[in-house]
Amino acid sequence: MSKFILPVSPGVLSLNTSPTPEQIHRLRQGDYHKVDIYYGDYPNLHFLAEGAAHIREVNVHADMGHSLQVLSDLTRLEGLGLRGVSYAPGFDPGRLPALRYMAVDWHPDYPPLHCPRLEALYLYGPHAPDLRTVHAPTLRCLSVNGIPLQSTQGIENFSRLEQLWLMQQYRLEDFRGVEQLHQLKKFRADFCDIANWRPNPLRELTQLCHIEILNRQPGVLFPELHWLESFQALEYFAARSCSTHLSWPRLFSLPKLHALAISVNAEAQPWWESELHAIARACGREVESLSCGERRGVLQCSVYFRKPEVTAGTP
Repeated sequence: MSKFILPVSPGVLSLNTSPTPEQIHRLRQGDYHKVDIYYGDYPNLHFLAEGAAHIREVNVHADMGHSLQVLSDLTRLEGLGLRGVSYAPGFDPGRLPALRYMAVDWHPDYPPLHCPRLEALYLYGPHAPDLRTVHAPTLRCLSVNGIPLQSTQGIENFSRLEQLWLMQQYRLEDFRGVEQLHQLKKFRADFCDIANWRPNPLRELTQLCHIEILNRQPGVLFPELHWLESFQALEYFAARSCSTHLSWPRLFSLPKLHALAISVNAEAQPWWESELHAIARACGREVESLSCGERRGVLQCSVYFRKPEVTAGTP
């Protein structure tokens, strides 16, 4: 089988076959701090133990779950990626005391996550863990992609969470706990059933600076946007299939707003670029770029404001 060209970076060992004796020697010497394992011919991954004292990151892009028990020997591991691994018997990241970053295709037979130092967690489908069983008190970034979550209940335990990405959540209707994330700065929801946002879980999170609601369900509208008026820290807002009742002066008056992208039914509320330019001027905003266009009955509008220049002495 022909081998594809592997990337070469200092301190990184990229493999698509078993390592050579020279590479294993260099693992022992500490020449590699990161190991990337791609699809290839491996009898096992026991060679990773040779670099246990030095390896800080391992990314497995192959279905090698049968031999991942060796990961428990990598006590200094800070980053772990398991993509394309259908199931890893005995996999327990809680045995990695230094782990700070993890991206994993989740399996229902994995034990509950107990990672006291974890800062970033990227979960992929098709299975979902119960967020109420996850112990990650230092978590700052959570991305759930393609996993059919039924509820976000338990997410309130991640009190330090700053970034929450909920991607391809066709079944998600229960957003309990999100309203308690008072450190959250960035939020994105994609494909979620926004019609059931009663109440809106973001309404009280006025510290948010980045919000994306990318609904793609025909005929489903995002709730009214008047609640955004108190979001004085908001810098970026995007909403697809949002409510047609907008107050452009109120949105344009948000002091830190830099970019805005909204799509609505074109027949319900026609917009003209000249009108939006006039509203921006009346709000004291300098427009860097503004465009409105219709496509298949959907009017798309994007506005970018020029950021004020920061002068010396400005906090």
